[in-house]
Amino acid sequence: MQSSPLFTEKLQTALKDNNFEGLASHIHGFKTKCTMMGMDDAKELAVSIEHQFRKETPNYISIKANTIKLITFVENATAELKLMNHHV
Repeated sequence: MQSSPLFTEKLQTALKDNNFEGLASHIHGFKTKCTMMGMDDAKELAVSIEHQFRKETPNYISIKANTIKLITFVENATAELKLMNHHV
């Protein structure tokens, strides 16, 4: 979870720059971390985004929208974990 802020920052930068190759690379690398952290919904969304990239004609608007959902999900999960750890 400590790498989450860096991950979301990389995604946001790739989105701003329309760097879809970088976006795909970051998302691919994050799937294993999602599994290790028990973030199954985030992993499913990451897999879905990867499948969108592999289409013959990717829908980049949909990819951007789903990436924003992934960023939001990861940021919320990180905030919840920090809150839970703070109360322990």
